[in-house]
Amino acid sequence: MDAATEKALQFALTLSPDVQAVHVTCETDEGRPPWDAAKPAEGIRVPKLVTLPSPFRLVVHPIVDYVLKVEKENPGRTIAVVIASMVERHWYHYFLHNQRGRC
Repeated sequence: MDAATEKALQFALTLSPDVQAVHVTCETDEGRPPWDAAKPAEGIRVPKLVTLPSPFRLVVHPIVDYVLKVEKENPGRTIAVVIASMVERHWYHYFLHNQRGRC
């Protein structure tokens, strides 16, 4: 749980009280702390965590498949997807923060 995640959760909770957090895991994510151990800022309730396995380090496909499944289970309901993203002030900061190859 970092600052970007907390801001995304705050925004999502303004849209609906029914919020689900989605985390895509790969084989190397075994040692991650459980979601319940995360301490969000005061006033933010911890939403249900949905963990999606991705053996090939794909991120988009498991999320799209999950959103389509939720949409099929809840016909007539609007589904919004909020993705936390870091926006850097300078172009050269992207080299420091765009290290996604390690999963």
